[in-house]
Amino acid sequence: MKRLIIAAVSMAVLSLGLPAFAQDDDGRRYERWRGGYETPQHTERLVEQLNDLIRQAERDRAASPGFLQDLREALRRHETAEESLEQGTGRNGGTASRPEIADDFSDGNFTADPAWTVAQGEWFVTGDNQLASHVDVSREVTPEEGIKRLFEGLLGNNRGREGREGGRAVNVASSIFLTHDISNAFDLETRLFSGAEGLLEIGVYQGGDGRNGYRLQFSEEGWMRLVRVGSSIATLRQADFTFPAAVAGSTRPEPYDVRWRRSENGRMQVWVDGVEKFNLIDNGFRDPFDGFRMVNANGRHGMDAVRIKLLE
Repeated sequence: MKRLIIAAVSMAVLSLGLPAFAQDDDGRRYERWRGGYETPQHTERLVEQLNDLIRQAERDRAASPGFLQDLREALRRHETAEESLEQGTGRNGGTASRPEIADDFSDGNFTADPAWTVAQGEWFVTGDNQLASHVDVSREVTPEEGIKRLFEGLLGNNRGREGREGGRAVNVASSIFLTHDISNAFDLETRLFSGAEGLLEIGVYQGGDGRNGYRLQFSEEGWMRLVRVGSSIATLRQADFTFPAAVAGSTRPEPYDVRWRRSENGRMQVWVDGVEKFNLIDNGFRDPFDGFRMVNANGRHGMDAVRIKLLE
């Protein structure tokens, strides 16, 4: 029955932006569902496609917000019903009692539920409930220097210091991390915002120093990269990317949505505003990750929310 419901939603979303179907003689508006998605893997892929189509419809304003919200709620109910979380102890000593990690900073802080830790620089929560950082170096930073900032022990000796919630600019790269068990396969969604300049990084890491792991980097130089940091540093893929322009009549940057999915076979896919940027397989890391990290090497950057669904 659930598959039939999902199928019906699929047909509805696929019709967005297209001419309306004419009703058949028997009063049906859509063709009958003929099956074809008979496995959990097919159903999971269908849900992914539906979410992508909903995001595209929202950007293109191709359907009423209420209708799209109803579709999101239907998918959410389906996913909740299908999830079965096994209880157990995580690598950080806690009980793995939740299928996902999420924070929208609506409580006005980053120090609890969940608790983030500033490793260097300064982070704060804005009046709009956004986690933000402003790094203003005193001299011009070349792209090479910016990359160096991302890799120079940003989660080193200062690890564990609680960040102050302020708003002033600092002249050192700012890094913040969220310690939490993350399965090797995950589905990460976040809404980021950036000024016109700078260098921002998000990633998942392994180990006590937070160095090793996968990182997504976004640069004012017109590129984004997926990087693996281990015994050596390897750029797995690079794609064109430009920070969105500020909202008309406002100094507030336009947000951009990032989705990063890693499957059990090591396939990683990254979308920005619904456009696929990367699709590759890498098994440089096979164990679970110990947390999520975010680094502002230069500029005004931050996030509205983050959600990491654990897939193992």
